[in-house]
Amino acid sequence: MNRFQKKRLFHPKASAQGGRRADGIYYRSRWEKNVSVWLDELKRRGEVLEWLYEKREFTFPVKRGTRFYKPDFWVREQSIEYFIEVKGFLDAKSVTALKRMQLYYPEVTVLLLDKRRYAALESEFGSLDGWEK
Repeated sequence: MNRFQKKRLFHPKASAQGGRRADGIYYRSRWEKNVSVWLDELKRRGEVLEWLYEKREFTFPVKRGTRFYKPDFWVREQSIEYFIEVKGFLDAKSVTALKRMQLYYPEVTVLLLDKRRYAALESEFGSLDGWEK
């Protein structure tokens, strides 16, 4: 086994399975794809006006480390806009990016959808068409 295979087997994100939805958008993980199904349902209900996948990239004014961050989803409701970050595992780079968002973009809201919140979402919306188990 070479070092690239080893890294893939033992890396915490190695189980992430990306894929395309029927609308042609490529998602980096099954969780992200399922969140898009959930956002479509909220849009159908009128709770969300609009959402986009990886709409914006933020740049941090630093010379080393995490310099860029692109949240998974941008969501617009009636009177607010916010971003959703889907993370089953928070690695050091992700923690740094979220901290830098608070520091350099305090006016931007980023909601973290972690394992616990995803499990709650799946229990309520897991039966929607297009949701992958």
